[in-house]
Amino acid sequence: SKAGRLDLIQTENGYETIALGGMQPDARSVMRTVFENGALLIDDSLDTIRARVNATLQAK
Repeated sequence: SKAGRLDLIQTENGYETIALGGMQPDARSVMRTVFENGALLIDDSLDTIRARVNATLQAK
């Protein structure tokens, strides 16, 4: 397990977890804010999530 604030970035070799030095995410971040201040910002259906996963797996 990793401690502290982390970010997930995409590199040419795949994905990498890095320590988040400041308050702003890395420019290469693939993280998305889903909840903020109790509000749901992204409401993806299970079909949408599955399609995104399948597209990522097929790209490899």
